[in-house]
Amino acid sequence: MKKQSLYKTIAAFGLIFLLVSFPLLILLGIETTDFYIHLIDLTSDNGIICALFSLGVVFVCIGIIIKAFTTG
Repeated sequence: MKKQSLYKTIAAFGLIFLLVSFPLLILLGIETTDFYIHLIDLTSDNGIICALFSLGVVFVCIGIIIKAFTTG
């Protein structure tokens, strides 16, 4: 079996975070203007979902950056 490259693993991990947290953002009714307010308060459910979404975005971006440097 071929081993997955690092950028694919990190990007897939971030994509899983995004796919899990985005529907929860919609179901909880978190608006764009309140996103950062909830992100600061990690003791609530809204804060945890916002942090999970932010981590997903960061991991996907890190995977893209690693791909650009390793294949270029």
